[in-house]
Amino acid sequence: MLSPRTVLFALAAASMHCSPYDPELGPTPFLCGASEPRCPDGYVCVEATGTDGVCSREGVTPGGDGGGLCIDEHEPNESMAVATLVPIPDEGENHMTSAAVCSPEDVDFYRLFVDTTGKTVRIDVTFEALDAPPDLRLLNGAGTLVESGASEGNGTLRVEVQPPQGTYFASVSGMTADLPYTINFTVTAGTLPP
Repeated sequence: MLSPRTVLFALAAASMHCSPYDPELGPTPFLCGASEPRCPDGYVCVEATGTDGVCSREGVTPGGDGGGLCIDEHEPNESMAVATLVPIPDEGENHMTSAAVCSPEDVDFYRLFVDTTGKTVRIDVTFEALDAPPDLRLLNGAGTLVESGASEGNGTLRVEVQPPQGTYFASVSGMTADLPYTINFTVTAGTLPP
């Protein structure tokens, strides 16, 4: 039999509507919980590519900008743990996609697998904001910088290396909000065009 004190404590806790979530997560999307409630009050679970969904403030598009203006289907890909998968070599030697840096704090990560030592990896990022170009980096599986993107002119950054076999991560970040870009990955043993 429960003591009166235990019953009162249980009733008090139930009346406080305890929630495992911080009541103010802010506008940046967070991964949804595994069980209900999957998101705190005022947030909805929005399906996202490669994840179980993100908690986004009602009326705000996921993407990291907080204003709902920047749309990037790859979000959330803010860390190596939730990086967007690049389907090389499974779907060929090339893969291109469009995305956006949604705020100065937004970093987009892409996971790339090099299946054979000696292949050349080329990553090109093209963008229109010439006054505020993004930053492109290639990291190894431990997160150590392998190479930074160099300007090719005309709004293009490029990384080109011949790394050993393994998993790598490309990161794209920027100094401005709502910076659309296109990223093109090539991993080949063949000759690359200039």
